[in-house]
Amino acid sequence: MNDSATSSLHKIEKRLKNVVNLRRLIAGIAGLLAVLSLSLGLILFLASLSALFILPVYVKIPLMVAGLSLILWSVYRYILSAIKLEGGLHEAALRVEKKYPQLKNRLIAALQFQKLNLDNSSFSSALIEMTAQQATEISAGLNFKETISGYPIYRKIRYAAATALLVVVVGYLVPGLFSGALEVYSNPTTTIAPPPQFSIHPSPTSGDRVKYSDIKIGGVLLGLGFPDETELFYRFADGRWQSEKLEINRSARFAVIDDDGQSFDSLPFAITLKQVRRSFDYYIVAGEIKSERVSINIVER
Repeated sequence: MNDSATSSLHKIEKRLKNVVNLRRLIAGIAGLLAVLSLSLGLILFLASLSALFILPVYVKIPLMVAGLSLILWSVYRYILSAIKLEGGLHEAALRVEKKYPQLKNRLIAALQFQKLNLDNSSFSSALIEMTAQQATEISAGLNFKETISGYPIYRKIRYAAATALLVVVVGYLVPGLFSGALEVYSNPTTTIAPPPQFSIHPSPTSGDRVKYSDIKIGGVLLGLGFPDETELFYRFADGRWQSEKLEINRSARFAVIDDDGQSFDSLPFAITLKQVRRSFDYYIVAGEIKSERVSINIVER
């Protein structure tokens, strides 16, 4: 093959390499968007799990391992594998041949001839040089980049945008969802319960009561997500702590509206101490919440 034909083929190869690199770049960007979509969906799923359930360590760690494995697999599947599937110069030449039928396989033939060892080939030098010359002349006015499409990026960016929008909307509607999930999963060896959505308000508050009177002690749970029972601890002066468990009667709850117009459930509970003669303290435990200690001072009439 003469120097002129060789030089022309080198120029064709350079054009094809540009096509290959651009197609690989598009495949990489599209794959990155696919990984982003999957990662955002996974984050939303794991955050929802941590908000709905208390995840023990033996569940949380496998979840995190599975999530990380899924992301690594998606990097391989949608980025590395996609780039590899784009192929090299021959695959690019085949796409150009398909786009421009007038080449009549001369382009791919010229590339194959260039790799031949002429000493061991049955093809004549004249045939090889003519094929290279024809491939160069016909392809000179052709735009190889017409074989490239940006549709993979367009398709993947739609999924990524939709997933990102869903994450933003959920984060807006459920404040603290992702910050709570971050706390849960950043402590993989610790079981972390979601923050309680209710508060305890003891009743009565600290004060004086008349000796030998019956005193009702208890309180009100205010908010959402009440536990099934509360435990009331009390101790008379110079005595030891005693406790009583009270099952929550959900039928007794009623709605309360705060100053901001938000509605919460309110659920009262109480026990009665008969003929109280000594001062005492008490506090309440509901779920993971413990109320402040209340002191009742007993006085004579």
